[in-house]
Amino acid sequence: MRILDFDLFLIIAVAAALIWAYRHVISYGRKQRVPTALLVVAGLDALCGLANGLLLSAHLAAVLGRAVQGRGFLGASTFSYDFTFKALVLVGLAIALPGFLCLRQARGLTRGERSAWSNASWWSLWLLGINAFFWRAFAPLLALLALINLIGLLATRHRFRSAAP
Repeated sequence: MRILDFDLFLIIAVAAALIWAYRHVISYGRKQRVPTALLVVAGLDALCGLANGLLLSAHLAAVLGRAVQGRGFLGASTFSYDFTFKALVLVGLAIALPGFLCLRQARGLTRGERSAWSNASWWSLWLLGINAFFWRAFAPLLALLALINLIGLLATRHRFRSAAP
């Protein structure tokens, strides 16, 4: 029954995040009459950030939940604070945080801010590299999203202006 509760929570969290991202990026961009190219790039950036952030947040919740319950990793019967646990937590943090930071840049992309473009490009490059390095489970999908986001950002780089002095 616990698995079903977690799945239900995850579905609700994903639905809420998608609605928030739509309102925060696409709806905002339409109200501001943002060019379609910027809306597409901002939407891709939001999707890339949400996917990385939410999936790896779920990963972190599962790892920490298993540790709190006293269950071990990789076949161990009990929990021990070892390299495996630390590595799983660090991988989760190394992908979830940049994912949310990438998402944070989406509204700036709709405004055409050069700093948002630069930050989103660096975070997407980080996400592409780290997901390509950990080529397991859903990492290929996350790497593909980051690659598509980078291509979109590079294709529209001329549309972003520097901040006025």
